[in-house]
Amino acid sequence: MRLRLRQPAPLRLRRTVWTWRKAPAPFQGESLHRFFTGVNTPVGAFDPMAPVGASFRAAMDRLPPATVDMALLTDAPSSHEIEDQVQRARGSSSPGLDGVGYDIFKLFTAQLLPALYAAFARCWQSKRVPQSWKVGVVRLLHKKGDRLDPSNWRPICLQQAIYKLYAGVLSRRFTRWLDVNGRHADAQKGFRAMNGCGEHNFLAATLVDQARRKHQELHVVWYDFANAFGSVPHDLLWEALHRQGVPPEFVACCRGLYADAAFTIGNAVDGTTAPIALKVGVFQGCPLSPHLFTAAIAPLLHALKSLPDTGVKMSSEDRPGAAAYADDLKTFSSTVDGIKRQHSVVQDFLRWTGMKSQPAEVQHHVSPAGCAWSPPDQRPRAAAGRHPNPRAQRLRLLPVLGDRGWLRPCAPSR
Repeated sequence: MRLRLRQPAPLRLRRTVWTWRKAPAPFQGESLHRFFTGVNTPVGAFDPMAPVGASFRAAMDRLPPATVDMALLTDAPSSHEIEDQVQRARGSSSPGLDGVGYDIFKLFTAQLLPALYAAFARCWQSKRVPQSWKVGVVRLLHKKGDRLDPSNWRPICLQQAIYKLYAGVLSRRFTRWLDVNGRHADAQKGFRAMNGCGEHNFLAATLVDQARRKHQELHVVWYDFANAFGSVPHDLLWEALHRQGVPPEFVACCRGLYADAAFTIGNAVDGTTAPIALKVGVFQGCPLSPHLFTAAIAPLLHALKSLPDTGVKMSSEDRPGAAAYADDLKTFSSTVDGIKRQHSVVQDFLRWTGMKSQPAEVQHHVSPAGCAWSPPDQRPRAAAGRHPNPRAQRLRLLPVLGDRGWLRPCAPSR
């Protein structure tokens, strides 16, 4: 009997191909470059020591010192951390400008790990990364509205896999440091390893139920920040990290990621645009960006928490007044004066940072004796006075964020 030895099959790599599946956006590269250059250029310089920011600086300065596991933010990444980050990465993720996806790093981890360790150690030591790592490629996807308006297209950015591996190591270290030092704002549940939505929903249901049972007023305001992740000033990021007690070494590493960063748009009618400088906002698709953003708006949440006689008293020790999930913010208070003072704090934060808020839906839950509020010189189009039904009455309101910002009631929702 003759045995036929089967030759081993040749090694096949799943080639990561990056293709634009849909038609290009209906814009010339020059017009897109001009539009996004304007979007990614700050209107004015952020002044950390501006008088309007005094309450936010004071709120951050009241935080207890951070002293636990400082080595997480001062020591260079280890080879074990890098290998673990490679194994956690999704092999199906699209690659960036170099065309090298996670699947290559996962398949050749043993061979590439020494090179990754040496490269990341050098980046950590010099507090900067190669310029090519900081160039993202953007594809525009239509959201809604006029297709000839660039603002109606959503930019989706792809970063190089090697950059995201390095940023992923920094992100995991930073989140661990935030956890052990209690640096998360109590009201912020976004990008946390917990069911933040469930906790916020439970709190909202409890607030409404308590207001109904005790016949109390409950004023709730939702804020929708306009292009929140894309409009946060870079200097605000570094100021917030510094006031949270982040070591200067780690702040310098983060600053190095954003120095001279840029992106190109890959699906213009005439091809890829020239690089567009990223002068404001956080990287899209970067593992570190969500935590930098939540650190940037932490001064607002700490300032809201420190406001006296606001929020809703739940017990002798608990008096919550705000809830946030990433860039979605909700403030609530049992008194008209409380919600007005909270609104003033949000306005001050927007003036300090240069960020903006879009008109959003505001919902008043009014007890039978409750009433909505409006400026004394404005006659409301629909006032929420006494309501025969003890159940909460819903109103749609628009927060007008100007120099004399207030909440103006609109027609009741059906």
